[in-house]
Amino acid sequence: MGSLYLTWMADVLRDAGVDVAEYKDWKTRARSSGGFAEFPLCVMWHHTASSTSPDNDAYYMCYSSPDRPISNLMVDRTGKVWVLAAGATNTNGKGKSLQFSNGTVPQDKMNEHAVGMEICNAGTGEKYPVVQIDAAFLASNTINLELGNVVDDVSTHQFYAPDRKIDPAKASSVEGPWVPSSCTSSESWELSDLKAECRNRTVVTPPKEVIVSGSSSFWCGNGRLDNFVAGKNDKKLYHNWYDVAKSKWTNWEDLGGALDSAPSVTGSAQDGKPTRIDVTCKGVDDPPGLWHTWYTGGNKWHDWERIADWPG
Repeated sequence: MGSLYLTWMADVLRDAGVDVAEYKDWKTRARSSGGFAEFPLCVMWHHTASSTSPDNDAYYMCYSSPDRPISNLMVDRTGKVWVLAAGATNTNGKGKSLQFSNGTVPQDKMNEHAVGMEICNAGTGEKYPVVQIDAAFLASNTINLELGNVVDDVSTHQFYAPDRKIDPAKASSVEGPWVPSSCTSSESWELSDLKAECRNRTVVTPPKEVIVSGSSSFWCGNGRLDNFVAGKNDKKLYHNWYDVAKSKWTNWEDLGGALDSAPSVTGSAQDGKPTRIDVTCKGVDDPPGLWHTWYTGGNKWHDWERIADWPG
């Protein structure tokens, strides 16, 4: 039985600008095995294969389906993302083993290792409105980043179970500037196109100005270097690192805070990945304090805490 429930999903999606609907009892809903045993490795993309209302789809997935609950998230035709379940769901069934940035999903075990996302669409030629596609990408990228994954840690149901499933489909029904190519006679979306668009839609938010002297770095080994800088105008802490697998630097990550000094960074790492990072700095509060945030892997940074008065 898994004990991990992603009860933060609605808040994180809402903070990212997603229009969120929280379905009743979602925070305690899961398949019979309970919550996840570990942080999910990916987001699985599906279509609902239905033409009914979002309320009917949500009720079916959570209450009337013999395989309930079917999905964690549902993206309706207006771009609203319904949060349906915080624990593991039965959205994927049997399929092949797949490799993602933080680990491997064993054969037939995707339900235990993925956040399932169903897009409301019949899959037989019904159009996918731009607002729905935009919401699906924003939700997928937001959840993956919150889990500590990369944004292209995604799969389609068809790629996972090609002998059983075609979803999402049809590719030619996607409206807007991005249209995936087809990989089956049913016009299943090409996974490589989906992954590329997830990367293309990553928001770049570098600090507007940076105190050049207000920086610190942490070497993780295996080619990875993490950098931390203090924003000149907004006083926030920003973080980026060198992604060895992609041979490029990541976008800047906003870690918040209110810094009145250069950050001080220490930590530990294994196999080129940080296992713990601690950052301390002088705050802008009056009287000033010593402030601390830290990272322990897999999910997200901990909230800032004031741990002492600033000496002197």
